[in-house]
Amino acid sequence: MTTGKNYIVALGEIYRVIEVIGSSARLYKPWVLVSSTDPMGLFTLLSECSTLWSGSGLEEALQSISDPSGADCNRDLTTLIESIKNIHNLDTLTLYNHVFCGQGPICRLSVLAAGAVPGMQNMTIYFLD
Repeated sequence: MTTGKNYIVALGEIYRVIEVIGSSARLYKPWVLVSSTDPMGLFTLLSECSTLWSGSGLEEALQSISDPSGADCNRDLTTLIESIKNIHNLDTLTLYNHVFCGQGPICRLSVLAAGAVPGMQNMTIYFLD
């Protein structure tokens, strides 16, 4: 991949982390509200990131650099795009069931179970066993 394409993929990876943090904030919202000095600021920033994702063209850019030949880097790119969409569409009940039913290791960053967030299984350095 060229340097420009790598930058676009890196932006996609950063956005995936934002989506994971957003999912975590939704799940743990009561604790965030009582323990943060500016809880609404966090939720406002996450909402703004979601709005920017939908209007930035980043998703389209990721899809446009994907090569239909099916090379390994393209499978990773397709996985990234699908992961972002799946994370964005997770509901709180699904997250709750994954986290509080003891399904797999827990992410140190988001405090979510690995199985709760599609695509997070590859980020093993963040997980507690």
